Amino acid sequence: MFVSTFELLLNKPQLPRPLINSVPNLAPIGRELIQGYFLTISNLESRDITLLVSFKVIKGFSATKFDEITTEAFYDFNGDNFDETIIDVAPTKNTRSYILTLPAFDTGLFILQPDPKLLVDLLQQTNPTDEDIKKTEVEIRGYVSIQLLPSNSQETNILLTPEHRGTFYNLKELLKGENSDPLTVQPDQIAYSLPVASGNPHFTLS
Repeated sequence: MFVSTFELLLNKPQLPRPLINSVPNLAPIGRELIQGYFLTISNLESRDITLLVSFKVIKGFSATKFDEITTEAFYDFNGDNFDETIIDVAPTKNTRSYILTLPAFDTGLFILQPDPKLLVDLLQQTNPTDEDIKKTEVEIRGYVSIQLLPSNSQETNILLTPEHRGTFYNLKELLKGENSDPLTVQPDQIAYSLPVASGNPHFTLS
């Protein structure tokens, strides 16, 4: 069953870099962004359930690597936020899938985001070039689906709330390390709910 669209971003500027380079005055509003996909799942049943959440990359973005190098997944229903609570199913070319278990009458949060280690590694480089920065850029779009495991299980009711959450920053200022100015880094947060495909957050799976 389809859930929503998704978009993962890392070190992508708000404005195209060629435009910023040609009009330097636009640089202050050309911040970069790391953005992840957050899916809140509530189990409305009196029994534990197992779900398969799949992310499919749309045509045109297949050249972007969609793997464990560029992305990181987390799943939390007990306050730990560790990835040991999920099973990463062997991906196909443009699809990544995750098996999640959720206790009865419990709510979990699944997160798929660009791997922040890409940004950390970049910040630890000495005088990275524009090409080094470009190698860390992530832009992945597609759609999300969910199904019940095993597929012949009894009818199951859940609530789904998908969101995008992200953090803006001025990467060039951030690359100055200890010499960076927190005000010039321009950190800011963004969070917005995504419409679900069914138009209703109440999903019935079987």
